[in-house]
Amino acid sequence: MKQLEQDAFYRYQFLSNLNYNDRKDQAVFCVSKVNQDASDYDMHLYLLKDGKVSLLTAKDEKVSSYLFEDNDTILYKTTKKEDQDKIKDGYVLSSYYRLALNQDGVATKAFTLPLSVNTLKKINDHLYLAVAQCDVCHPDYYLLSDEDKKKVHQEIKDQEDYQIMDEYPFFYNGAGYINKTRNSLYLYDTKTQSIEHIVVPQMDVESFDVSDDGTKILYTGIAYDRVKLKWSQIYEYDLLSKQTSILYGKDDMQIQKAYYEGERIVVIGTFGKEYGWMENN
Repeated sequence: MKQLEQDAFYRYQFLSNLNYNDRKDQAVFCVSKVNQDASDYDMHLYLLKDGKVSLLTAKDEKVSSYLFEDNDTILYKTTKKEDQDKIKDGYVLSSYYRLALNQDGVATKAFTLPLSVNTLKKINDHLYLAVAQCDVCHPDYYLLSDEDKKKVHQEIKDQEDYQIMDEYPFFYNGAGYINKTRNSLYLYDTKTQSIEHIVVPQMDVESFDVSDDGTKILYTGIAYDRVKLKWSQIYEYDLLSKQTSILYGKDDMQIQKAYYEGERIVVIGTFGKEYGWMENN
């Protein structure tokens, strides 16, 4: 047997984020590989169709987040040079590009959001749900004018020589300092190009789902100030009435995930009474 060498880890490629379209005849997935020179990862999207695999994204792009817009089109997030320059200046933004899978075409920009988006989910033809970071100190950043955004950038720049840690947790492995930041939920309407923040700024969203009829959003999370406790709650947002209901508000369950299964709601979590926090019910 050949001895395992350090370089083997650099050559290793791993797959993630595999999804099929609704017809189940095409699948897209991400391939990641270590980039030694950049001390980073190269990430690209690939298409699986008719038993063949082909590269979708350009070699100079770093892409891992995407969604099917329809059976033959995807939207994916990437940062091109025009956005890189703005981000260096302090702007918060996420650009999505549209790519047709049934032809050898070039991706075209679909839209840019003034948010740091982690996940984007399509609700209907014009409405999207975005999971994005929210700065509790500047929760309305996405609504600010360019002039006011510059003031925020300057405020952050004035503090770049030190890090304030007045919350817990203030650091997360892989994400860095997360003090005063939350995973939040936003609605983006492509018709009106409007953005609506549908949770309170202090809410840290941990899981979410959209009902099959696209009228309700289920999410779990913890709203906190200073210290985040371990007990999550379950909420439901009605897209028609624009009202939020608390489905489970007790402080006795650690919830991993909640999702719709037809008309039912399934919850994966633990009360931790027998085996502690790692127990699932």
